[in-house]
Amino acid sequence: MLTLLYLIINASLMVVPVPYMPYTYSLYLGGCVNLTAYLDPLSGYGISGVYVINPQGALTRATLSRESTPTFVAGRICGGFLAVSLDRWRRMGPLIPVSMGQSSVYNLLGSYQANFTDAAIIEIKSLYKPNVTGLFIYKISEQNIMGVYFSKYIAYQAPVSIEGYGLVNITPISLSSKAPDYYVYVPSPGVSISGGFPINITGLRFAPSQIYLLGRPSVVISQVKIPVTGACNGSAYVPDPLARPLTVVVAFNDGEEYTVQMPYFPRQINSTLLLGVNATTLDGIPLNDLNITAYPVTYNGQLAGRCLVEGIQYYVAVLLNGSTMYFPAVLKDGVLTASTNIVRPSVVVRGVGYGVVRPAVAPEGSNVTVAIYLNGTQLAEYAARARPVIIIDDSNLTASVRVRDILGSPLSDFYVAVGNLTFRGRDGLVHIVPISQLIVVGYEGRQYLASLSSTVTVPVLTRESLIKILAASLIAGAAAGLALAPKGGAKERKGDKDERGDVFM
Repeated sequence: MLTLLYLIINASLMVVPVPYMPYTYSLYLGGCVNLTAYLDPLSGYGISGVYVINPQGALTRATLSRESTPTFVAGRICGGFLAVSLDRWRRMGPLIPVSMGQSSVYNLLGSYQANFTDAAIIEIKSLYKPNVTGLFIYKISEQNIMGVYFSKYIAYQAPVSIEGYGLVNITPISLSSKAPDYYVYVPSPGVSISGGFPINITGLRFAPSQIYLLGRPSVVISQVKIPVTGACNGSAYVPDPLARPLTVVVAFNDGEEYTVQMPYFPRQINSTLLLGVNATTLDGIPLNDLNITAYPVTYNGQLAGRCLVEGIQYYVAVLLNGSTMYFPAVLKDGVLTASTNIVRPSVVVRGVGYGVVRPAVAPEGSNVTVAIYLNGTQLAEYAARARPVIIIDDSNLTASVRVRDILGSPLSDFYVAVGNLTFRGRDGLVHIVPISQLIVVGYEGRQYLASLSSTVTVPVLTRESLIKILAASLIAGAAAGLALAPKGGAKERKGDKDERGDVFM
């Protein structure tokens, strides 16, 4: 939180924490309200614009009091929604000199850019509705009289772009003059005024409780003591009440001392006892279960002790892989709880082997190495980003090898050894990881050395080949017998004679 935005709507006070800059806070109005919005003038931030949105959705600048400044605006606002924009401005106070300069008139022929040092009142007379753009500009009045637009603005940051057709009157305002028309004193703890006297005038407003002064006032600064309550006794003080954020020195009676920063003056310092630290990985595993060191610190890295100050931001420091990381923690019932982005990745391998991540625990998105192992042998190494689950596709590491006997028949049940890895194969096919060019084929209790290739032939005969040989032998024998047998059989050839000399026809 950078600062606080205070909104008084009619009689209701709202306090809005401002987390970053630029920042816009919006809320529903649904009609007309009396609005006062202000910031700490010493914060260095300001209200850059106040806008209303009508029921038709049109966005316009709200009409505000001519006393409005970047740290204090007021006016009667009408519309459907209200939007208050904040941005970085300048530190003001606690004693602000204000003086009005001489007015100057300029022709407005289409467009004009106004430049000034601190602030200026801008009055516009235009034949058509003027358009004024820039930061830290507040519309004071706007009316149309007989076709001529009369608009008045007060601006606190140059340049200001003006579009219209007519005249522009600019009255500069100095917020740093050595001979001011008056001073604005913004009361604050630890600040008092010496000299000067209050007056009842109407001028610029920087805070609700400010005082107008004349003469030669000067600022007197003193330390501010703040009471300490809660589980731990001690004392606290603000050494420089003008600094923002405020530095508060808290000293507990047990010897612990903290220097903490706050965006506003605390009424008291509430203390509590530290009962434990609960830090978890991204997926909810306690860091203690992973033997990771975690300890509480303040915003500036100071080690937190037994007593803690409620309402300030604590962090959990984590020692991991030789470096220290800090994670914001929430204090509840004496326990600081932090959720980290640390992960312990698991590996899903789509292919062969299993994965090992180095380092085993790392911040999400950081670089890690995944090594793929099979039977204790490292097959490959991949670079990856740390996440709860890392998926590795190493299917391209394997190669298919066909194993045949000398007749080309596939081996039915065998294994192939590559290095110290062994792969089982069936029906002549095996998938291996080719970590060597020499392989050993094991078949029926014997081993055969071969060179790695897509097809490997080993000097064996499978049962299928033996059956083929036997079948071929039977076929060959039958063919030979048929070739040696007489074609006519038991019959005599036609025309041969018998023993009696008769001729058979």
